[in-house]
Amino acid sequence: MERNSRSSTAQEELIGRMLEEVQRVDVEREACQRQCHRAERRLQEQQEEHQRVISIYRTHLLSAAQGLMDEEVFLVLSGIWKLQQDLSCREGVEEAEAPSFRGGSGGGRLAVEGTVFSES
Repeated sequence: MERNSRSSTAQEELIGRMLEEVQRVDVEREACQRQCHRAERRLQEQQEEHQRVISIYRTHLLSAAQGLMDEEVFLVLSGIWKLQQDLSCREGVEEAEAPSFRGGSGGGRLAVEGTVFSES
């Protein structure tokens, strides 16, 4: 009888430890779920921002293809072109002539190498 009592006590202690472990794992699982939900929200926000940026780029490219470009966009693109040329020069690639920016014939347009750009 005493042996059964010790065995029963040992089983109860084991069950108690196992319940504590289950509770600890459950708390960790809930924390992981919260972290996963936060990551999903951040990913969604970043995807939306990415789509917004792509839309802006597409609009600018379409405008450029139609011969119209905002002056600010032109200046940014010229800066990017210059950075690319600087990198090319460091790598020993021959430097190309920079696009020229000149005022158009009035009417708020800018011309670059034969393409007309609109001023904002």
